[in-house]
Amino acid sequence: MIRLNYFCAIAVALFTASLACPAVADDDLVGKHITAIGGTEALGKIKSLERKVKTEFDVDFVTCKGTFRQAVVKDKKAYSAMDLGVFQQESGWNGEKAWAVDPQQGLRDIEGDDVDNLKMMAGVDPIASLKEQHGNAAFESLGEKELNDKTYNAVKIAETELIFFLDKETNLIEEMQVTANDPNLGGDYTVLATYGDFTEVDGVKLPHKTEIDIADGMMLITLTYEENTVNGELEDDLFEKPAE
Repeated sequence: MIRLNYFCAIAVALFTASLACPAVADDDLVGKHITAIGGTEALGKIKSLERKVKTEFDVDFVTCKGTFRQAVVKDKKAYSAMDLGVFQQESGWNGEKAWAVDPQQGLRDIEGDDVDNLKMMAGVDPIASLKEQHGNAAFESLGEKELNDKTYNAVKIAETELIFFLDKETNLIEEMQVTANDPNLGGDYTVLATYGDFTEVDGVKLPHKTEIDIADGMMLITLTYEENTVNGELEDDLFEKPAE
């Protein structure tokens, strides 16, 4: 059970990251992507977004099913909550400070990559969001790259190992690949996320299914997005750190 909880903690961070995607160094590619998902006008009409997700984790020959909730005030605040029965975690960013709470580590402030993941999640489409906030200088276009016998336009965040693979015809993100390191997993390992079932939500195309393969099958995660609420009412204290 300890091993399963450990993997679930990793998965929460990876899942949160998988909801986000980086900007791209190629202005033309960025423009095509933004047009493909619905355009700047449609994106601008979304002020908040809440998504409810059915999750399934396969690890150590054990399958855990549960739910995930994501709520954002576009580019300003983010909240996530995962409940797998055997493991629960919440995290939030109120625009200034970020926090997380789970049974293993309790309530705590978070920083670094954990905060960056929440900030990226706060963008309805982080390619458009980060393009607006930071421009293209921090990102690198890799040109055409092969993955799983298919050719994509590949882009990565500078000084990281995170690569996104955009479909050459649709200009939508189809794959994400990142190399991470964890001594508990034997050192370096690869995470591959596959996005599909793109469906319009208030004029913006969002993935409604994500499959994540961690360390060549050591953990498999399937995410099915079942409910989307645009510009709905969110609890006032949802993004604030809970009381001790």
